[in-house]
Amino acid sequence: MKSIEAGKLNQRITLCRFVRDPGALNQFDKGHYDPAFSVWADVKISQSSVQTDGGVMVWETVAKFYIRKRDGILPNMHILWKEREFALTGPPIDWKETAGGITLQAREVT
Repeated sequence: MKSIEAGKLNQRITLCRFVRDPGALNQFDKGHYDPAFSVWADVKISQSSVQTDGGVMVWETVAKFYIRKRDGILPNMHILWKEREFALTGPPIDWKETAGGITLQAREVT
């Protein structure tokens, strides 16, 4: 039996789906993120900089997650990686137009 080579996909990430919580007036305006599934990824930090938000300096980290192509990834999902949370900045992108992989671009939630 031949083993599968993961290649550069050496980091385990968890994609989380947004679940709406009913409010006091039965309105679904708030919610939380529940783990949906885990995949192997190649993670690249593409940008890390200091921004000011209301006079407070905060770190802004942008990352790219390269994963195998799969269904069920929505633009409003979050990624958990090494106890850090990232929000997707858009839908999955197939930059190299290959049948096997896609790129998820995300910004760290601070």
